[in-house]
Amino acid sequence: MVKIVQIPGIGLSSNIYVIIDEKTAVIDAGIHEISQDTVEAIEEIAPRPDYLILTHRHVDHIGGSRALKDAFGMRVFAGEKDAKAIESADPLSTGAEDFGLSLFPVDVQPLKDGDVINLGEMQLTVLETPGHTIGSISLYGNNGELFSGDTVFADGGIGRWDLPTGDYSMLRESVERLGSFDVISLYPGHGRYILKDGKRHIEMAMRAVRYY
Repeated sequence: MVKIVQIPGIGLSSNIYVIIDEKTAVIDAGIHEISQDTVEAIEEIAPRPDYLILTHRHVDHIGGSRALKDAFGMRVFAGEKDAKAIESADPLSTGAEDFGLSLFPVDVQPLKDGDVINLGEMQLTVLETPGHTIGSISLYGNNGELFSGDTVFADGGIGRWDLPTGDYSMLRESVERLGSFDVISLYPGHGRYILKDGKRHIEMAMRAVRYY
C-alpha cells in the first residue's frame, strides 16, 4: 500500500512529501538552512529514499537538495527547463540571492512532459506546467494524486508569475491543463493538502487565474 507523508514547510521553506512504495520518492527539498532537520525527518519516515524530484527551481524548494543527496545518495530529477539552473546553483533565477538563502550545485536528471517515474504501485506522470517558472512540473499519480508544486494550491490559490522566468499566460494555460485531470488528492508546494476533492480546488484556481 502506498503511503504519502507530508513534512510541512516552515517559514519560507516548501512542503516536502515522502511517497513510500516499492521505491521511495521525496518531492522537493525545502531550504538548506533546515536541511539537517529535513534529513532527520525523512530518516524517521523512510530511511533509504531512492529519488528526489524537484517541482521547480526556486530556492525554497531546492535549497536542501545537496544535503539530501549527500545524506541518502538519491537520484535527483527536475523539469528539463529548470534543471540547468538547479545544477549550477544559479543564485539569480532561483531566488537564492534575493532571499539570502544558501544554495549548492547538485547533479540533476532532466524530466520532460510525459515521462513516468515508476515507484511500484504508484506511477507518477510528469506534467510540464510552466508559468511560476519556465521549467515547473507537476506530478500526477495513477490513483488521482497531484503534486502541484507552486502552480496551484488548496482553496484556489495560484503561483506567482512575477519572478524570474515566470509568465502569466503560461501559468493560466498550466492551471487550465490541470483542470482536465481527475484529481482526487492535491499536494501543493505550500499550505495544506487536500485528500478527497482536489479537482474542486483546481477548478477554484481556474476561476481565480482568469481574473488577472
